[in-house]
Amino acid sequence: MFDLQAAAPAVPDHPWRHARQARAGFCTVLALLLLAFLAWFPAAYDGDFAEYSVTTIALATHATPDLRVNDSATAARLAPNFAAVFGQLGEGIAVGREVPLPGFIRGRSGYFALHHWTYSALAAPAYLLLDALGAPPLKCFQALNLAMMIVLGMCLLRFFQSTLQAAAGLLLFAVCGGVLYWNWTGPEMLSAAGLLGAMLLVCSRAPLAAGLLAGLAATQNPSIAAFAAFGPVLAVLLARARGDDWRQELRGRAGWRHGAGALLTLVLAGLPFALSMWQFGEPSLIAKYSTSSDFVSWHRLHSFFLDLNQGMVSGVPFLMAAALLAGLRKGYAPLAAAAGVFTLLMALPALSAYNWNSGAVGMMRYAFWCAMPLLFAVLAALRELPRWPLYAGLLVLLQAGCMREAQRYSYVELNRVSQAVLGVAPQLYNPIAEIFTDRVSRTDAPLDESKVLSWRDANGLVVKTLFHSSNKQIAQRLCGEGAGLGADNRYRKVNAGWVYLNGPVRCDASARG
Repeated sequence: MFDLQAAAPAVPDHPWRHARQARAGFCTVLALLLLAFLAWFPAAYDGDFAEYSVTTIALATHATPDLRVNDSATAARLAPNFAAVFGQLGEGIAVGREVPLPGFIRGRSGYFALHHWTYSALAAPAYLLLDALGAPPLKCFQALNLAMMIVLGMCLLRFFQSTLQAAAGLLLFAVCGGVLYWNWTGPEMLSAAGLLGAMLLVCSRAPLAAGLLAGLAATQNPSIAAFAAFGPVLAVLLARARGDDWRQELRGRAGWRHGAGALLTLVLAGLPFALSMWQFGEPSLIAKYSTSSDFVSWHRLHSFFLDLNQGMVSGVPFLMAAALLAGLRKGYAPLAAAAGVFTLLMALPALSAYNWNSGAVGMMRYAFWCAMPLLFAVLAALRELPRWPLYAGLLVLLQAGCMREAQRYSYVELNRVSQAVLGVAPQLYNPIAEIFTDRVSRTDAPLDESKVLSWRDANGLVVKTLFHSSNKQIAQRLCGEGAGLGADNRYRKVNAGWVYLNGPVRCDASARG
C-alpha cells in the first residue's frame, strides 16, 4: 500500500521556529498569570493616588492632563473613600484657588498635579478598557504595573535567549522589590522595570528600545536619565567580562542608533522640565516644594543603603551580597563597580526628598529602583555560570524571606531586625531622627525639637533616647529636678542637631543641669 506519510517530504527542523514558539509560550503564560493577579487582588489606593488617579481620568476623558471639576467628581465616585479629598479639589478648582489641594496647583492653561503625568498617560488606555468591560477602571494602575512586568519579561528573554533564565530573572526582580510595589499607585514599577529592561536591551543591541524605556522611567524619576551615559558603559564592560572583543563593542557604540537611543532618553527625561517651565515658570514643582538640598548629607546616604528599617540593606541584602560576589568573578569587577556607581549616582538626588520616611513598603521606594543596576550585574554574571539554576534559586529563596519580612510592618513601625538590635546593642543602630521619631511614636509627623523619645526593651527598660541638642531641659526631663546627666552616658550625634543617648540613662545627683 502506498504510504502517504512516508512519501511526504521531510520538513526541515528550524531552530528559530522552536525559539519563536518558546517565546510565544513564555509571553502567553506570563500574561495569563499576571491577568490572574489583576483579577484576584484588589487595587491598593496608596502613594500619590489622588494625583495620579484624577490625572488619569482627565487624560482618558478629554485627552489633556489639566484638571476640571468633572474630573474630580468622577474620581470621588470611583474612589468613595477619597470623596472628601476630591470634593475639596473640585471646590478649589471651581472657585479658582491657586492651590486647590496640596499636590495640585494652577498653571497657565489650567490645574495640574505636581507629579508629571507620564504614569497617568500610560495608565489611561487600561482605564478606558476596564471601564468598557465593566471592571473597576481605577485598577488601571495595577494593569500598568503588571504590563511593565510583561515588558521586562520580553527584555529578559531577548537578553538570555532562554525562557528558563528569563523566568528566573523575572522571579529575581519580583523578590528584589517587585512584590512590594506592584500594587502601589505610583511609578515605582515603571521606573524599576523600565530601567532594568533598558540595561538588558542596550546589551542586546536594541539601543532605541532601551532609550525609550529608560526615558519613560526618567520622566517620573529624573536621575534615571544617567542611563544615557551608563548604558553604553555597561554594555562595553559586559562584553569585556565575557571575553568578547570589547574594542569592537566600543566602536559599535559610536553608531547613530546608539546615539539616538541616548538622545531619546535625555529628551524624554527633559520633557517634564520643559513643560513645567512653560506652565509654571519653574523647571520642577516637585524640586521646589518637596525637596531641599539641606537634607543631602552623609547621614541620609548611610540611611539610604544601610538603615535596618527602610534602607536598601533591609530589602535586598542578599542582592547586594550577590553583586559583590559577581564583582569577584574574573573580568566582572569593572561591570559590578560601574553598576554600583550608577546606583550611587541615582540615589544622591533622592536624599533631598522631604518624605524620607513616608509610605515605604519595607525598603523605601527609591531604593527599589536604584537597586536595578545591581540586579543587572548579578543577572549578567549568572548567565555565564554552569550551575546558575542553583545560585539563582538560592538567591530567590533568600530574597523571598526579605520580602515576606518587609510586608510584616508599616513605615511607622520598627521591624523585628531593628528591634532585636536595639534590645541587644542599641549603640549599633542610630537611624536618622525622622525614622526613629515616626517609628517609635507610630505617627507620621514633623520633627519637634522639644520632644524626647525613648525606646524600651522587652523588659520595659529604656535603652535608647533621642533628643535635640538645643533642648536645654534635657537633664531635667530625663533625671528630674536637682540632678544632671552622668558623665558615663554614651551619646551619638546624628542629623540636624539630633542626639542619641544609648543605653540606660545614667543620672548624677551631684551634676546639676
